[in-house]
Amino acid sequence: MSSPQKDQFISKFLFYLGAVISLIVSFIVYFKTMAPTLSFWDCGEFIASSYIMGVPHPPGTPLFILIGKFFMLLGIMSTPALNTNFVSVLSSALTTMVAYVIIVKSVKFIDKSSQQSGPRDIVSKVGVYIGALTGSLLLAFSSTFWFNAVETEVYGLAMLLMVVLTYMTIKWGESKLADGNDVLLVAIVYLLFLSISIHLTVFLITPAIIIYIALIDNKKLNDWRHWVSWGILFSFAVPIYFLIFYIIPSLSDHQVALWLLLMVFFAVFFGYKTFTHKGKAQQSWGLYFAIMVVAIIGFTPHIYLPIRAAHKPAINENNPANLRRLEYYLGRKQYGEESMIVRMFKRRGMLKHQFGDYPHMGFWGYFKEQYSNEKWGLLRYLPFLFGLFGMFISLRRSFKNGFLLAAIFLISSLGLILYLNFADGTRGEHLEVRDRDYFFTPAFIYFAILIGIGFGFFLSRFSPWLKNKIPTWAAYLTWVIVALLVLLIPFDTFTYHYKTHDRTGDFAPTDYAYNILSSCEKDAILFTNGDNDTFPLWYLQEVENVRKDVRVVNLSLLNTDWYICQLKKQMGVPIDLDDDQIIGEPFTRRGTITLYRPKKSFYDPVRKMNRYLVPFPDPKTGNPVRVQDQMIEHIVLANKWKYPIYFSTSVPSSNRWTLSDYTVRKAMVLKIMPKKPEEPFDPEKTEDLIYNVYRYRGVNDIDVFKDENNVGLTTTYPERFLELADYYLSKGDTSKTHQILHDTIDRFPFYYQPYVELARLYSDTAYGDSAKIIYQLGVRNFAKAIQRWPHITLYWQFLGVLHYTQKNFEEAIKCYEKAIDLDPSNSINFNLLLRLYSATKQKEKGMSLLNMWMKEHPEDMEARNLYNIYRRMNR
Repeated sequence: MSSPQKDQFISKFLFYLGAVISLIVSFIVYFKTMAPTLSFWDCGEFIASSYIMGVPHPPGTPLFILIGKFFMLLGIMSTPALNTNFVSVLSSALTTMVAYVIIVKSVKFIDKSSQQSGPRDIVSKVGVYIGALTGSLLLAFSSTFWFNAVETEVYGLAMLLMVVLTYMTIKWGESKLADGNDVLLVAIVYLLFLSISIHLTVFLITPAIIIYIALIDNKKLNDWRHWVSWGILFSFAVPIYFLIFYIIPSLSDHQVALWLLLMVFFAVFFGYKTFTHKGKAQQSWGLYFAIMVVAIIGFTPHIYLPIRAAHKPAINENNPANLRRLEYYLGRKQYGEESMIVRMFKRRGMLKHQFGDYPHMGFWGYFKEQYSNEKWGLLRYLPFLFGLFGMFISLRRSFKNGFLLAAIFLISSLGLILYLNFADGTRGEHLEVRDRDYFFTPAFIYFAILIGIGFGFFLSRFSPWLKNKIPTWAAYLTWVIVALLVLLIPFDTFTYHYKTHDRTGDFAPTDYAYNILSSCEKDAILFTNGDNDTFPLWYLQEVENVRKDVRVVNLSLLNTDWYICQLKKQMGVPIDLDDDQIIGEPFTRRGTITLYRPKKSFYDPVRKMNRYLVPFPDPKTGNPVRVQDQMIEHIVLANKWKYPIYFSTSVPSSNRWTLSDYTVRKAMVLKIMPKKPEEPFDPEKTEDLIYNVYRYRGVNDIDVFKDENNVGLTTTYPERFLELADYYLSKGDTSKTHQILHDTIDRFPFYYQPYVELARLYSDTAYGDSAKIIYQLGVRNFAKAIQRWPHITLYWQFLGVLHYTQKNFEEAIKCYEKAIDLDPSNSINFNLLLRLYSATKQKEKGMSLLNMWMKEHPEDMEARNLYNIYRRMNR
């Protein structure tokens, strides 16, 4: 083997070795930390939909559902949930490997010396591979990507398609520059439209691809067919033609149909031109004909939606069984009629919150946590600097390739921040209900790729530069040390994120659903509130066949006509309304927004009047009455006490309409009674459920996965014990009360209230010293919890309460200052800290806190009054 061949062999071996390492390492880590069952939010719905081949929430993920079903049939893992979780594990690991390949290819574009042969250049090539491995592993262990990689979510498959499309686009560019053809371009369009049936996020790369194609192939820059074709293709995701809707507003109800008609029209037109031309002209027209045809073919998995909807599966959101319902479904009209493009021009939050570090939404808050450890100090910004360097050097040395990657990053970060326009709670809309970091997953992926490019270019050039400055042996030694230090960066990211991303033993969502369902009597109707008290229940019922007799009625969905019809026809929920009294029909327009109303009115026995099933102001109080409120009334009356009806305790009193006073609490549910009960609590049933029926796996194990949502939802368990203890205390049974409170602390050591209640009981007896011991136990337990999960605000709040009740105000202040630092939008943190400043006469700190709060929450009138009081006190 000649020397150049040997060098080429070594280079290829090292390249493939790096790719295999990135794949295997990420796969092992994801597999080891994979959730053992469903997780909260959408996961339960996706698993259940895959299992029964249902229709999940809009705009639908038909291909994801089919792939999930395929893996279930394949049976690689032992349970349906593990099989769909495995899809995320495998696709995310493959994403990491493809990112590695993109980094290597990008560095070779910008550093031609790394493609040469010779001993010196082997070192440069190794530098490229180490940089690529560093970037790909930083991606693998980045917070958001890893979080999604171990649960049943669409982002693993979506991101795999995104990076594969990026790689194919780069390969097309290489081929085109070498006088290749456009076959790969047709494949790119097909995969782009296939990706819509997994998640629309993949389409973010389309504008960058359109411009990249024009930059590579100058002929397309001046070819109207290129811009018209891609304009029509891209208009599915972001309607370029949306201005038409202001001229002909009725078209806004037919966006999908209009798009398909345009696609078919131009496919026929380009097909006609293709078959009526010869030679190169035929090839040129044929490209655009092929693009239109494969785009339509790529969209065909959506046929699954009306086919399955027509079969009425148990999960059939929006019931898209006909064209009108399908358009409604794909247009996400369930979430509001207003166009996202129109909405983005009216900011729903302050720009500094949307771009900055702000709970549940701030981009920088998520971005800075992705790759590095806060304990590094200023060194934590090293990966960010190399990411910017990677972007700069790519744009400078290979503008076209650099543009593609930089444009995708900017679109999926800056572009999405402006487009999604998240609410921060300061402008009349509620703060986002959960962390929205997953929307920015593409940005975190492509910045990790840019980091890899930066490190790869640096290491490929570092050795030759050193050899001109110091002896060769010293240059190589220094290079090896620096290269190893670079490789240590993703290792540190791994150790930093491992504990917070390991889902081993996390059965909280499953047990939460099991406990709610187990609380209900046979054939019950159960009103639930949102995703986390509904989707896990669907999973248990449809996948694990647990308590399928319970009719779960989600109050958010109860505002929709299709769901009311399903409850009536498929689930046997007592509803006396005809379809014409339920199903909304367009009856008027306000600009681009269509207003719907059923054809027929119905008699409202509560208000003794005929009216339509639409929201309306209550004639007596003037308060808005939602459709869900009307349907709660209707179902209760139509039921005539045939079936037991419950609210989940997760349903707030504001959503129980006027029925809160007619309920009896039975652990995690509230049973609706025919008349106001004398005792609104059932101690016997509650005691039986919480001691003998409910499951609490992992709740008291501080090493099992916890996050803010998980901790908040599972506080319902100790609260049920405390209600039982309070009941026995009210009956004078202090012995039983003591026993229950001790049991509560043993089972749920990371909730503050049992410590407070038990210490209060002891302080009123001869065992007053025991109160101090109880408080100390609580402080020690919360110190453990905070050491393990320092970013969970609730633990700081709980510890602060313990210190406050002991009048240890200084320690309580430290806890609440940390809590408000973690979540400055939390009104509980604000009020408690302000109260502590007032109790300790720290007026300046109180004024400073009020200034901060008023600046961020100018709509808070109560805080404004407190602010005025503080100002007068400080004069």
